[in-house]
Order: sequence, then structure tokens, then C-alpha cells
Amino acid sequence: METPRPPAAAPRSLVRGGGPDAGPPPRRFTWRRQDYRVVAGDGPERIHGEWWRNGREMWAVRDYFRVETQDGMRFWLFRRGTASTR
Repeated sequence: METPRPPAAAPRSLVRGGGPDAGPPPRRFTWRRQDYRVVAGDGPERIHGEWWRNGREMWAVRDYFRVETQDGMRFWLFRRGTASTR
């Protein structure tokens, strides 16, 4: 059974990096001035923008990760990606 998506994600990327090959989930991130260390993660799930609605969305790509911190907290993070072809 697949884990459901959280009801909301951070309004900005908490994870640096990205690109055509998203790589593994992040090892660390900062949220609300608190540093977190990731001990488990799943992803990425790559989601593209709604290119059929708006031309600017054509290259909007985000890689989402489900992660768990050393304190047992769970987060849904995204990393801005870039399309592999332009």
C-alpha cells in the first residue's frame, strides 16, 4: 500500500541541487531555522508543471521525497529539478 501524500508541502524548496537525475533523498535540510538529519527516505517522485495550461510551466519540474528524521519526524520535501531536454 502506497503512503498517501501529505496535505501540504513547504512553499519553497528546502533542498538544494536537482537536475535530470535527481539522485537520492537529501541527508540534511533546514526548516524554520531548525536543522534536521534524514535517516530514511523515499523518492524522488518527479512532477512536471501543467504545461498544457501555461507555457511557463513547460519546464517546471520538482522532485518530491518522503523523509524521516533522526527524531522520527516525517516530512515531504521537494527539490527544484530541471527538464532533461529543452
